[in-house]
Amino acid sequence: MRKTKFIVGLCIGLCFSLLWSCSTVSSSFKTFDQADAYLRDRILPNITVSSKVISDTDAYNAVIPPLQDYVPDPETYPLYGAEPTNDSGTVYVEVYS
Repeated sequence: MRKTKFIVGLCIGLCFSLLWSCSTVSSSFKTFDQADAYLRDRILPNITVSSKVISDTDAYNAVIPPLQDYVPDPETYPLYGAEPTNDSGTVYVEVYS
């Protein structure tokens, strides 16, 4: 189940990446052959794939802490606001993440 979710997420991410990259450079290509040549000459040589084999013992002994251990309590970080103004079109927002 976890592997399936990973693969689906990876595919969705790749699709969004492809759509974004096509929208940013699409105006410079008039034909499929131009786009294909660009991918083969500029993009594909920059992609590297590496793999590392991990023993089954190391994989089974890996301890992954639960997510809740890493999320701090929001009460420990006070929120600060900007000096209020009379301009009704100005909104100051502080994002906590």
